[in-house]
Amino acid sequence: MKINFLKKNFLENWYPQILAEFKYDPFLDLEAAKLLAAMLTNPALVIKKFKSKIAGRLILIVAPGPSLETSLGKLKPLLKDLKSKLIIIAVDGALTALIENKLNPHILVTDLDGFKIEFLNQTRRMLIAVHAHGDNIDKIKNYPVRFLSRTLGTCQADFDKNILNIGGFTDGDRAVCLCECFEAETVFLLGMDFGYTVGRYSKPYLNSTVKASLVKRRKMVYAMNIIKELVFNSDIKYYCLLQSSELDSIPVMKLEEFKNYIK
Repeated sequence: MKINFLKKNFLENWYPQILAEFKYDPFLDLEAAKLLAAMLTNPALVIKKFKSKIAGRLILIVAPGPSLETSLGKLKPLLKDLKSKLIIIAVDGALTALIENKLNPHILVTDLDGFKIEFLNQTRRMLIAVHAHGDNIDKIKNYPVRFLSRTLGTCQADFDKNILNIGGFTDGDRAVCLCECFEAETVFLLGMDFGYTVGRYSKPYLNSTVKASLVKRRKMVYAMNIIKELVFNSDIKYYCLLQSSELDSIPVMKLEEFKNYIK
């Protein structure tokens, strides 16, 4: 695993910038990390399960960007046929879109603000990577105990007892960090747009695509740059699936090519 490199790179190169720009309280980030770490029941076993799911595998990361609905509609029949050959990682609110399309993901990456918690009841075997930061302490406190046995804790603080700092600022780039940490073989990105609009699956209260706020746009720029850095230095093969995004350094793979690649 590349955990030491990912943690060091984030804490030295990204976290200071993020704290300065967004005025986050690092002590609250640390408090959140300690809280989640204390709740986890068997973190070592869960880490092994994550590694088993990701290492050397073909991964589809599904993010809740504005292109997701259209793209998922095109992919759905194919995913039902090829799901046994892919590991699907849902990025936060994309869980809702996947469940609505009867496509249960294998892994969820979340800071617990993009979907209604009851959606977790519909995914009995899904592994969950829950991120702790200073703004979601109350959500962590209310996280259902029944899911802890399959939950991996992640954080952005310099803390690693029962919990991992794998890098990443938003759920989307953290999903990429997860693939780097556990050394996937190939990663396909779906619905990861990084434009000036926010998809309706990004938050449970949205009914349509909306314009990204200035703060949201700044967060997406950080996430995009973190991904670009990871991809540039990685041995993993990355593709944007079906359409390009602002991740212009990552090649686009069309539907038929994707089908042939997976088979």
